[in-house]
Amino acid sequence: MKAVKIAGLISVLVAANAMALSTATWTVAGPASVNPGDAVPWAASVAVTTDCKGLSSYTITLEVRDSLGALVNVALAPADFAPTFKVGGLGPATVKQINTEGGPGFEGPGSAGTTSTNGKIAGISAGYGLPWVFPRYHYGVGQAAATASLGVVGAYTLNSGSIPTAGLDNGTYTVKLNVDSSFVLKTYKGTTTTILNWDTTQTSLPTESANKVGGQFIFQIVPEPATMLLLAGAGLFLRRRHA
Repeated sequence: MKAVKIAGLISVLVAANAMALSTATWTVAGPASVNPGDAVPWAASVAVTTDCKGLSSYTITLEVRDSLGALVNVALAPADFAPTFKVGGLGPATVKQINTEGGPGFEGPGSAGTTSTNGKIAGISAGYGLPWVFPRYHYGVGQAAATASLGVVGAYTLNSGSIPTAGLDNGTYTVKLNVDSSFVLKTYKGTTTTILNWDTTQTSLPTESANKVGGQFIFQIVPEPATMLLLAGAGLFLRRRHA
């Protein structure tokens, strides 16, 4: 009876492991305020849970919305791929560069995004090619445990850019990062407990979709203190003239 219970428990654990989803949490960061006309820098980073071997591909979309929730009428430039990695002490390199250049090797199909709609960069993407070729490719993107092997200091910033504010009114704006897809490298082969060895070349690329979490930050366009003093002084002068 005990043997049957233990076997049943193992089966449940294996099934639970096969169904477990990893999570890729994305963050977009930028300044809390800028002066009128100044560009707003932004940076998109990812953190991946430890129940996988890191990010394998992603697609994200950046939006800039006003206080009423509408996309701003400003043309954005395609995203940059940030030089975050120093694999083997080389680089700094972007996520798209291979190990001999200091990157993890997301050299598969990808895009800096399309900007046909004002206030939006759609389809920023990157991912590994096929098949998995080690050591050309390195795993662990997004995971804290892999920062040393990938030469990452701080956050896994994958993309960045800037938002022009010329033509925008003073006020509050929201930069939203929507995650269209996040895939991760699987730890186990199929539904078994056979561990995949990512330190060798793999003829296929076993991946699975991860739970995806987006992010946002809010910034304000505010006049410089000197400008505000001038405006206040002008207002006081006009009030006195009309008194």
